[in-house]
Amino acid sequence: MSKFLRVFLVLLFVLCTVSVVAIWQGLNSFLFAWVLNFMLMLGVAYITQIFKLSLTSSYYNPKYWEAEGKIYKWFGIQAYRKFLVWVGWENSIKVLVL
Repeated sequence: MSKFLRVFLVLLFVLCTVSVVAIWQGLNSFLFAWVLNFMLMLGVAYITQIFKLSLTSSYYNPKYWEAEGKIYKWFGIQAYRKFLVWVGWENSIKVLVL
């Protein structure tokens, strides 16, 4: 199966899932917001895995203020990462890409 067809099918799945939850729960529900966020992250993660984009720009090099990660700890990124592990995000990405 071609890369573009696989990406199209995944994006169609994301769109259908979000649409079903929107119709079922409404656009103002917490479940819709959570499913929308999760499905968009899933779609983008799949696309980046399929196309393996090379990030060669100096923009992607760590800056001096990022070196030890203090700013990320302050913003709570570690807690968010632990939450994603808890809900099984890493496992879903591994299953989807394979």
